[in-house]
Amino acid sequence: MIFFSFSVIKQLQIIHYFKNIFKYVKKNGFEAVFSKTQPKIYLKNSRNLFAILMNSYVVIIFSTFILIAFAPVIFEEVVFIFNWFNGIVIETEYNEVVEVIDGLATILVGYGVVLEERETILKLSGKVWEEQRAKTEDYLSEQAHLFGMGLLIFGLLLEIITQAIKLPHRILDTSHYDGYLMVICLIFTSVSLFLLFQMTIRFIIALPFFRFKFEKTH
Repeated sequence: MIFFSFSVIKQLQIIHYFKNIFKYVKKNGFEAVFSKTQPKIYLKNSRNLFAILMNSYVVIIFSTFILIAFAPVIFEEVVFIFNWFNGIVIETEYNEVVEVIDGLATILVGYGVVLEERETILKLSGKVWEEQRAKTEDYLSEQAHLFGMGLLIFGLLLEIITQAIKLPHRILDTSHYDGYLMVICLIFTSVSLFLLFQMTIRFIIALPFFRFKFEKTH
């Protein structure tokens, strides 16, 4: 009974967070216009798009999506390492895992760069917050910068390893070291996702403080 009540409360909190996102987007970002000919959705102010993209709710949702989508990669890496050290290697499965890791690396690099520049991107929106909200935003931008740098570094390291694996054997033959390279990938992947998870938790913890209105600067 207690677990059921806790689950219901959590679901209501999640619904509340999503409602806040939609309210913010409706108020500051997009506006729908309906006519007899064709409905249109357009930006009230193109600069508001920057504020929406770097809004804490959006960062949390996107980060959570990355965590959920790529967490199984760790399991695939562990399975390959176990099989490789036991003399079992399936080339097609190995290539698939490498491609997925390469895709994750690309996302980490791009996302890391964006997070690093969260403060700058928010300034482009031309909006400021009240003093207490501003302190929270400064803290989150600082955290985003630090964790974004970590994601960028480990994403680049993963890129280097996967590109080395993809090189033709006549240039660089890594077939005898695939297991060891996958161990390194496992470490970098685990650290990257842990950093992303830690950053997401810090953004979530800060959500209760997001009850202040934006004030437009002139």
